[in-house]
Amino acid sequence: MKTKIALIVALVALAGTALYFNTNVSAQPAPAAGQADDQHLLIRRAMHALGLAQADLKMAKHDFGGHRAAALKACDQALAECKLAMSYDKK
Repeated sequence: MKTKIALIVALVALAGTALYFNTNVSAQPAPAAGQADDQHLLIRRAMHALGLAQADLKMAKHDFGGHRAAALKACDQALAECKLAMSYDKK
């Protein structure tokens, strides 16, 4: 159940990131000379969105019956999964 919640949070973060940045990955300009192509652009954007979500949740003035704390924990788990995904790809 917790894994499903973390996955949902990560997917919402990805969707929110796409809307937030309003960009299409295929429309990204080529990297400048000397810069490596960022193969993990979407994961990094999702991690950024999760960080923004965490900040918003931390500023909420109500605990929402414990659901705010559960959402913060799910964000932590989703961030950890994103980091594992990036490290997995390096192997």
